[in-house]
Amino acid sequence: MDVVEYYSAFVNKVKEEPHREPVDSTCVREAQYDAESDELTILFTDSTEYVYYGVGGHQYARMIRSPSPGWYLNTYIRNNYSYSKIR
Repeated sequence: MDVVEYYSAFVNKVKEEPHREPVDSTCVREAQYDAESDELTILFTDSTEYVYYGVGGHQYARMIRSPSPGWYLNTYIRNNYSYSKIR
């Protein structure tokens, strides 16, 4: 399975229902992606939580599978999408 097929299968799985996924990161504890609303919710290790709007499923998939999800979030998502602090 090539990279495009992998991401397509992953995004299709995520579309079925939003779910929280633990993240192997020093700054991100969990991530949840809602494909219907294109919202990415991030729970950080310090217990703060943010929701990012308009994030595509491919960005979520790449962040989750990145060797450094925190770096990916800071580089490609944090300053490129609007967000709100939940807590």
